[in-house]
Amino acid sequence: MGNTERSQMAEGYYNYFATNGISFSAGLIKKPDHKRIPQRIINLMQEDEIDISLQKPKPISKKLISNCDQIYVLCDWHQLPNFISSLNKVIYEPVEDPYKMNLIKTREIRNEIKKIVKSII
Repeated sequence: MGNTERSQMAEGYYNYFATNGISFSAGLIKKPDHKRIPQRIINLMQEDEIDISLQKPKPISKKLISNCDQIYVLCDWHQLPNFISSLNKVIYEPVEDPYKMNLIKTREIRNEIKKIVKSII
């Protein structure tokens, strides 16, 4: 829910693999330590030669999603505000939150996100 891990990985993978279009991530920034992407997430993405070090957490808003063709949600649907969960262009792909998980589990989650992103493209 903090827009610093799952969605940042998805944004990085989409923008790396896609030949057209662009992806950006946004979320409900609720945790005080979610002002930047954790170095461990940046390092994990660098294992796949993807640099997300310049990406920044962004808060979700009605204005932000108004220009989106599709919205992929990686958190549980019940965590979403109504202005998102009620849209027809939302696709749910819930992925476990790697927040404060060990490196092995976080790597598994990263690989799951990579698989989801590749299936979209």
